[in-house]
Amino acid sequence: MKSTKLFWGAAIVVLSIITFSSIAFSSEFEIASVFFEKNATDGDLEAIFAIQAGDEGLETLLVLGPNNRTMINLTTLGGTREYEFESPEPPDQQIIMNAYPEGTYLFVGITLNGEMLVSQDVLSHQLPDTPTLLSPSEEEIGVPLNTIISWSAVPGAVSYFVEVESDEFSFESKLPCSVTNIGVPDNFLSPDTEYELQICTVSSGGNMHCIETTFTTQ
Repeated sequence: MKSTKLFWGAAIVVLSIITFSSIAFSSEFEIASVFFEKNATDGDLEAIFAIQAGDEGLETLLVLGPNNRTMINLTTLGGTREYEFESPEPPDQQIIMNAYPEGTYLFVGITLNGEMLVSQDVLSHQLPDTPTLLSPSEEEIGVPLNTIISWSAVPGAVSYFVEVESDEFSFESKLPCSVTNIGVPDNFLSPDTEYELQICTVSSGGNMHCIETTFTTQ
């Protein structure tokens, strides 16, 4: 009970300071972000919260959205170092947009040793354009084991995310916007095997817009 009161008291103090000042906090989350990820292939859209607190686990976590709306509020017994929360993916994407409005999101946490962590992130509803796959082609069969995956450059992208996945293994990489191709690691691909390929454009605000397809090796 004492810890809960301390947590809510700290959150109120933080909100007051942020409202009336631009003070920078010395203790921040290693990662505290909120962003949208859209799969252009099947039309799914979801909101994702990614949170990492470092070696000392979080005892309590509070995330407030615009207008101080509570988005996440939880307490753990043994502490947790990282979280990733994913929203549902309803057919009507406006439901997600309304549930997660644009604006500033405040992350407040208290670690097991009583340290308070505070960070902010800004959520935008603007999604980047999707890349266009150049090679291999969509659902291509007979792809060489040493294939190079390539795609078109997307204006305004800050990075790209690439994932290749089979039933047993996966390979993923985040690349700067200047790079639009990547070779699959040696011995990763097996003959006559189907793989799923995902390529995402990442915007300056962290939103991701992805395409998905498959290819089968020769």
